[in-house]
Amino acid sequence: MTTVASPSSISSRRVKTRRSSARKPWKVVLWKPLATTELSLLPVCKPGPAMLPRAWIMLAGVGVLNAHGGLPTGPLSPKEATAAFKLEPGIEAKCVAWEPLVQSPSALAFNDQGHLFVAENRGYPSGPPPGQMPLGRIARLQDSDGDGVFDRRTEFAEGLTFPNGLMWWQGGVLVSCSPDLLYLKDADNDGRADIREIWFTGFDTHSTPQLRACYPTLGPDGWIYLSRGWSGGTITSPKWPSLASVDLKDGDFRFRPDGSAAEAIGGNGQFGLAFDPFGRRFIVSSRNPLMHAVTHRRSWDSNPAMPFREVVQDVSPTGAEAKVLPAAEDLTTSGFSPELMSQLQAGTFTSACGIHYNLSLGLGGERQGNWFICEPAQALIQRQLITPNGASFRSRRASETQEFVTSTDSWHHPVFLCTGPDGFLYVADMYRKTIDHPDRVPDDARKRLDFESGRYMGRIWRFKDKEALTEAGVRVWKNDGMAVAEAVRDLRSRNPWVRESARRRVIEFWFGLSAEDRRNSSWVASLRTELVKAGKEASGAWVRSGVTQLLRIMGGRLPQDLGWDPTRDPAAGVREQAVLWMDDLLVNPDISDHEAIRSRCLDLAEDPDPRVRFQALLTLAKVRDADRDILRILVNRSSQDASDRWLRTAILSHARLNHTLAMRLGADASLTDTNLKPLLRELGHSIGATPTESKAALALKAMLSRGNAHPVWLPDFVRGIATGLRSRGFGNDKSPLDALSNTETGRQLELSAGLEQLRAGSIQLARGTTHSTLKAGAASVLGEFDNPESRQALEALLDDREAIEVQREAAAALGGLNDESAAELLTSSEHWPSYPPTVRDMVITALTTQPRHAPVLLSKLESGAIPTWLIQPDKRNRLKSLTDPSLRERAQKLFESVGGADRRKVYEQHKDVLQLAADVERGRDVFRKACLSCHQHYGEGAKVGPDLTGLRNQPGEALLLHILVPDAEIHPGFESYAVETLDGRLITGLLVSETPSEITLRASLGAEETISRSNIEARRLSPLSMMPQGFEETLTRQELADLIGFLKQTSNISGRN
Repeated sequence: MTTVASPSSISSRRVKTRRSSARKPWKVVLWKPLATTELSLLPVCKPGPAMLPRAWIMLAGVGVLNAHGGLPTGPLSPKEATAAFKLEPGIEAKCVAWEPLVQSPSALAFNDQGHLFVAENRGYPSGPPPGQMPLGRIARLQDSDGDGVFDRRTEFAEGLTFPNGLMWWQGGVLVSCSPDLLYLKDADNDGRADIREIWFTGFDTHSTPQLRACYPTLGPDGWIYLSRGWSGGTITSPKWPSLASVDLKDGDFRFRPDGSAAEAIGGNGQFGLAFDPFGRRFIVSSRNPLMHAVTHRRSWDSNPAMPFREVVQDVSPTGAEAKVLPAAEDLTTSGFSPELMSQLQAGTFTSACGIHYNLSLGLGGERQGNWFICEPAQALIQRQLITPNGASFRSRRASETQEFVTSTDSWHHPVFLCTGPDGFLYVADMYRKTIDHPDRVPDDARKRLDFESGRYMGRIWRFKDKEALTEAGVRVWKNDGMAVAEAVRDLRSRNPWVRESARRRVIEFWFGLSAEDRRNSSWVASLRTELVKAGKEASGAWVRSGVTQLLRIMGGRLPQDLGWDPTRDPAAGVREQAVLWMDDLLVNPDISDHEAIRSRCLDLAEDPDPRVRFQALLTLAKVRDADRDILRILVNRSSQDASDRWLRTAILSHARLNHTLAMRLGADASLTDTNLKPLLRELGHSIGATPTESKAALALKAMLSRGNAHPVWLPDFVRGIATGLRSRGFGNDKSPLDALSNTETGRQLELSAGLEQLRAGSIQLARGTTHSTLKAGAASVLGEFDNPESRQALEALLDDREAIEVQREAAAALGGLNDESAAELLTSSEHWPSYPPTVRDMVITALTTQPRHAPVLLSKLESGAIPTWLIQPDKRNRLKSLTDPSLRERAQKLFESVGGADRRKVYEQHKDVLQLAADVERGRDVFRKACLSCHQHYGEGAKVGPDLTGLRNQPGEALLLHILVPDAEIHPGFESYAVETLDGRLITGLLVSETPSEITLRASLGAEETISRSNIEARRLSPLSMMPQGFEETLTRQELADLIGFLKQTSNISGRN
């Protein structure tokens, strides 16, 4: 007999479950309402398939509300959790599985029959007690009655450590479970995995579980990818022992599913990995919600001297700019760390993961082609729109006012997304109180957090457009060539899950063939014919792209030879994939007709689409017999693509032509575009870093021989040559340009005369022009000439009436000089107090980067001429790590205590206020009286000092310190300035903005005043915080306690009007 508790009849009673005479019953420990006691489902029998009631158990009460009667702080039933969602218009949510049917779901994968496999990370965060079996499992869930809710569970696999990824493959599942990548398969159809193979091992297990290798994903190129996380390791294959080990120091991991290859690949993601329909790989990390792996690391191997070695582009805003709109109280690591008080992360992505590209119409047509990103720490899923941006992309939130999914239930933690066979979005919800790992929060905060409540809970949700119809998605393909032909036809299905499953089935078939069969099987010829037919007939670019990718995997033939030419496809994404196909063929020993490949790539290097041009330029770097044609294209693209960092790097990848390209550009007097500046700087560096000084001298001479028509980018090329030479130690401590002019080639070219002319011209520009870009360029060049006249010209450019970019270049140039007097000049009382923040930061960077400047900087800090709080943690560590023992000791002593001994004494005398009982409402009154004029809290107050909204998790000691010792740390962007005007006024405040003609200061209550530079007599940076000292004299001890209690309250609900 089975008793079913419906959502409308929840009660606090024991829930009966279906029993079988063949096995022992399940033990159910009830979840108690209004408490944090767990519901735990503990099998006391040999696990096996069991028919479960549709509502095996419904939580027996309403989630605990916080002290103000607002947001829930305890677990909710599925019905209550559904009501807690705030969804985009037209979207509906349904809980399709919940505890005890599923627990701690971390990844999902549907098989061809529509059964859902779930990786249960039950041991998270700390694993089982010592000596006990690992808790992780793989469950198979079924919907036995077709009502859209899973009601049958089979224990597919047990005894796993921290399973965090699933991929369906050849009738089984690949499971990432560090240190192993496992393959599990049910060979006898009893629902349990009886084949258990270790395909790869060696993935590091020292990092916390959420930062380990994860997310096995089949790429459209036929490789299987894993995200590396923050782990590494030396990866070997017990299944294919002949494979060389892979040292996974950085980058993600991939392998061929037939064991023919394995390698590290550029781009290091955390928990999330996905491909768009055109084969582009995207990854994610906690504070970087969406990143595009633009190319492979080996793309830059053709030019080892190239200064740019990145392979990843941040597509979405990052860090503090990656905004989210949570409905629940946040629980972010920064809120517990005093050292991160200036970097509070509430309201921004802190745990971005589970990225998903939606191809389905099941969420509505306007959401097709959008990206979806989980933010479990703040109980939401964000939808982003993506658009091309040069050779990469940019994305933004779909709405500035609402997320795709938010929940007022802080126990809701979405971590994984996928499209189901019905075309709808499925979400794995690691439903629990705290999602973070104890190792990720400070020691003193761990005791205040509950990492265990909810570990036996879990939810799987389905989101859909209310008007969308269920797609027919289940497919049963036999393992033979005829079934593969059927799969090819399914590549044109309107259901994206069917298309992806069909693509996987074709790839499975291909890699299941022997090398001989791949060459001679009639099935292969038939498969190619069917694929070409699909490509010809498909109206959708996504389908044609998928066909191109499959033909690329099969290789061995030129696209044009198949009767369908994707290199001429109207969709740029298809042409892009076709170029990658030709790139593979260039290194295929069975392909001899490189002429056709070269001809098409030359054409595509001038394609209207930047992504196509980018790939074609990289492919042409492998061609060795078309230098004249390639050089012509490089010159053309230099003038048109220099503003895109990826395209200009593709230009620079032609290392053997860099010198000739520079000579051509130098001879072309028409090239004066400012956009060429970054290209010429990197081109110069590449040439200078190559161990052939004669080419550097010839290229530099060509640039200097343009007479008086020196373009705006000439200083960038000269600096590039100098930094390239310096990067390989050329010239030692002398100017590398002077050393170059003294080489044999330099003397033959009379290079010193050209350099002297450049120096003189730069001094003239520095003193005469009003064009800030030209003046900044002159400053950068003068930094390469260490002589008194150059130094005088640079000092004059430190004047605060100069544009900020000019001051920055002058400061950087002086800081780079091999002369300790430069540090004295940069920190002199004449210049230091008037620096704008960005110039001051440049000076500090220059002085902490060059150890020879350390004695002067430390002396200034010790004397108080430079406030200690201006030195940020990374630069403090640099000074505390100096090799000179005496300097290192001075730095360590200097940073031991910040804020002054007298104020520290006051702080120590008042620490006992933290023991007083706090009244939050009285604390609100104290805030309004003492803090409101400068600080905001939940939108109330003035924007002068830092926003205090996110301080509730901070230790009371840290809050008391900042109240009583405001100079202990002044956060960047909140420094106080004093301005004396010619009309006799003294104005103090926060520097809000600065232009070449005026500055704006903000005082208390948010009042702003704009001052013309022509009316400024002097401007000084204050060594003190704008926040006054002596709060202990205006507030009683009880008021201090009440204020801290108010700042640490759980929410501001009672104060919202």
